[in-house]
Amino acid sequence: MIQCTQQEIASFIGVDINTLRQHSEFLTIYNKGQDAGKMSLRRKQWAALERGNTTMLIWLGKQYLGQRDRHDVEHGGEVTSKVITVPMAESLGDWEQAATQAQKRLREEVRH
Repeated sequence: MIQCTQQEIASFIGVDINTLRQHSEFLTIYNKGQDAGKMSLRRKQWAALERGNTTMLIWLGKQYLGQRDRHDVEHGGEVTSKVITVPMAESLGDWEQAATQAQKRLREEVRH
């Protein structure tokens, strides 16, 4: 099973995908084929695991056991960024004026 998409199948046989989807028999066969393909892939993954593939062991642990890589992040510096709160305004011009005033206030705070 190569897990083709419905679009790929429609293109290969030369029909519009909507035409293909209108046939319930196609959808039944397609879904059954997708499930068979997934089972085949899973079978191959388990076989790789049994042959000692540690990468597959880790991957299956993540998929079935909720295991995950741990990512610890430490921050050692000082946070120096500031957030400027600008009130809602009636027009873009009013908003720009309020933003400019907020920037000026922030610069004054930083200087003192």
